[in-house]
Amino acid sequence: MTPKRPLINQLKNLDRLYRNAVLGADPNLPKYYSRLAVLELGSWIEECMKEIVFSYPKRKRIKERSNLDYVASILHCNYGFDYKKNFRKMIKSVSGIVVLEKTEQMMDQTLKQGLKSALTLLYPERNNHAHKPIRLTPGFTAPSVCLAQFEVIYKGLLEYEKFFKKV
Repeated sequence: MTPKRPLINQLKNLDRLYRNAVLGADPNLPKYYSRLAVLELGSWIEECMKEIVFSYPKRKRIKERSNLDYVASILHCNYGFDYKKNFRKMIKSVSGIVVLEKTEQMMDQTLKQGLKSALTLLYPERNNHAHKPIRLTPGFTAPSVCLAQFEVIYKGLLEYEKFFKKV
């Protein structure tokens, strides 16, 4: 999985900048740091999900070029980290519904639910930040909240990776 330390350092730095900006004269500056934290976390999640999904054909030693190209096209066409629309869809497309169901049954259900809940909260906010001008963005989450969400998401993705490797 994508290393977490650079992201944590980035989120901590953004949180420090955010807290300093809250006390400053420019009322928009905290919004920029908030927006950047959400986008950074979202990008990291997408990258991790793609790595987890791509690990399956590599472990199964798929060699046929057209099959590898198919997997690459699935990953390339993914533009989000919604649990159902993105993550499950990629896993199903690459490994099949049987492997997905076995993975979800074997894993810790609390970690799975935590991952789903955190993604459900973060994904719409990420879309607002990514697709709307800052003046039309309805709310802003402090980078410290992104750090807290990161821990739940990280544990859930690790759990997926662990059991996905077993099937």
